[in-house]
Amino acid sequence: MFNEKNMKRLTLILLALLIIGLGIKFKDKFSKNTSSSTNEIVAIKASNVQSISFFPKENGEKFQIVRQDNYWLIKTGDIKVQADAYTVHELLLQLELLKPKELVTKSKKEWEKYEVTEALGTRIVINEGKKPLADIILGNFLFDKKTNKITSYVRNTNEKQVYAVDGYLSMMFTRGAKSFRDNSVLLGNPEQWNKLTFKYPADSSFTLSRINNTWSCESKTCNNVKVEEFFSKVRMLTTTKFEDSIVIASDKAADYQLTIEGTNFEPIIIEGFFIDNILITKSSINKKNLFNSSKIKRVLFVNKEEFIIK
Repeated sequence: MFNEKNMKRLTLILLALLIIGLGIKFKDKFSKNTSSSTNEIVAIKASNVQSISFFPKENGEKFQIVRQDNYWLIKTGDIKVQADAYTVHELLLQLELLKPKELVTKSKKEWEKYEVTEALGTRIVINEGKKPLADIILGNFLFDKKTNKITSYVRNTNEKQVYAVDGYLSMMFTRGAKSFRDNSVLLGNPEQWNKLTFKYPADSSFTLSRINNTWSCESKTCNNVKVEEFFSKVRMLTTTKFEDSIVIASDKAADYQLTIEGTNFEPIIIEGFFIDNILITKSSINKKNLFNSSKIKRVLFVNKEEFIIK
């Protein structure tokens, strides 16, 4: 049997083992937290993001990209226009996959060197509703001619550490609001198109129809080569000539209209409105943007003589 002295010794041994065990557990937990913080700059899931706010350096214009229904919209002051969904997706994917390559400094004195101050860098704030998911400052970037690799520098706004990351993150996020706009007028697959209806002033309207892989126009056989040439020009029609100063009333009739119908897609409608002798265009695939481009009328709203075999 244990005497009182042995009991005390056993108690001390058990207590020591308990302290060692707790110390190991604390150390493991601390190590995990430390590892997590150095392997991750931001932790976001693209599908949860509702808004991205951009605060450019110096006198750059502030703007915001917000999710609304099935669209991403760019808000600049009181103006809301449609953003390119693919570009926004790429931005969020870059942030979701963002990993530090190297911790370059912990010193606030070196922030200017990497341009990660709020005056020199671009601040990006990402929210889910009103809940902040990330708040970072993107600094300058470095191109290594030997390896042909680009390194960007980034800092969490509320932290001192500056990290180097692979890629052109700084370049992607430091563009102006206009570069994120959806510049699509028409995007489609001509193989799915069966009917194109051109509505013009006076008697110049006409319809292109496909029957057994042969195109006809007003009961006249078309030159299929000419039709294919037209399709190649308009199937991915874009322009950066945006028009933000004009509002078109919902009940205003279009002066020019092209409706494209076919299989496995909703009809595409592109309308042109003469306002002060300028043709302003809007498209059903890009409802929040208007365009002011003479190219659209020249390329898209063509005459039927373009197609008919003479």
